[in-house]
Amino acid sequence: MSDYRKILFEKAGETATVTFNSPGLHNALDEEMLAELVDVCRRLEWDTGTRFVVLTGAGKGFMAGVNERSEAMWRKGDPHSARLKQRQGQELMKRLSALEQITVAAVNGACLGAGFALAIACDLRIASEAAVWGLPNTGVGVFFTWASTPLLVGLVGPARAKELVLTGDRISSQEAQAMGLVNRVVRPEQLMEAAQGVVDRIAANGPLAVRLAKKVANAAAASYFGDVSLCEPELVERLYLSGEPEEGASAFLEKRKPRFGQQQ
Repeated sequence: MSDYRKILFEKAGETATVTFNSPGLHNALDEEMLAELVDVCRRLEWDTGTRFVVLTGAGKGFMAGVNERSEAMWRKGDPHSARLKQRQGQELMKRLSALEQITVAAVNGACLGAGFALAIACDLRIASEAAVWGLPNTGVGVFFTWASTPLLVGLVGPARAKELVLTGDRISSQEAQAMGLVNRVVRPEQLMEAAQGVVDRIAANGPLAVRLAKKVANAAAASYFGDVSLCEPELVERLYLSGEPEEGASAFLEKRKPRFGQQQ
């Protein structure tokens, strides 16, 4: 799996490490990285020699949301392309969540928007003290999508989830741990060692028992993806007809406050 440009794939024993690799942009997601992540998940589905997958970011960030300069990710507010991108994002989330391998997000630096979604799709989250978590989506005229809201509600409860998705406030790793979003917080220099430590502890247990325990936990999770994935692409298409995402993205790039109109 060395034919990737926006991610790095490394294998050591039974553990694969997937690194988001666009450090100059704090690993902000573009169309190429999204396609590569979907592809690596498809390959991992059939990789019986890999029992663990660690996700992390190159440089000082985990993933700072979507790259707003990537025209292919939003096509200047085109509703149809936005709906199709939602379906691709949902495919990534579902494939990542359903992997039989145990997945660990080693969160360093900014974990925003799409990065936040990928982190909560993992089984466990180990976070650096320097990491920052947030969902700034509504501030740029969109909402938290990729069928991720049921996962967030299952982790932190409806009230906390609403606070995060409605305000766009950023929180520290300590705050994220207090609300049940993060399993463990460590010093930045200890992050990868801590992630490997969790992997080693789980690896000492029965492989089949671990795999089945994950499946049972996923099945028991409240609603899991629920019915959100069915209606969400249509809601996103409707949102893009309003012009709010286009104004939000333009304001972000022009470093000004967005000028949203009246509710439509």
